[in-house]
Amino acid sequence: MSLGIRVINFIVARLLNDRQFKTLLDEVGNNYHGLLLHSNARWLSKGKVLSRLSDCLTETRTFLEMKGIEHPELAEIEWLLIFSLSCVYDRTSEPDQR
Repeated sequence: MSLGIRVINFIVARLLNDRQFKTLLDEVGNNYHGLLLHSNARWLSKGKVLSRLSDCLTETRTFLEMKGIEHPELAEIEWLLIFSLSCVYDRTSEPDQR
């Protein structure tokens, strides 16, 4: 999960990266308009942040390749399984927000 948070913060915390990533999402027709920034001080749960990354994982990998940043873990089956399970766990451990 920490790799996911680092990747998200790399993209969202830098204005140029954030704008370029949003443009990429628009070009490929993704329903999202960017990733959610994770910070321990923010109210957004880690589960929601990682869930958005999970939904935009293909675009995120493409963006990192364009920037020349390598994270081979993002393509490893074992990491993807652990990442998916952690997203599911975080979603189920959140209190019901109705």
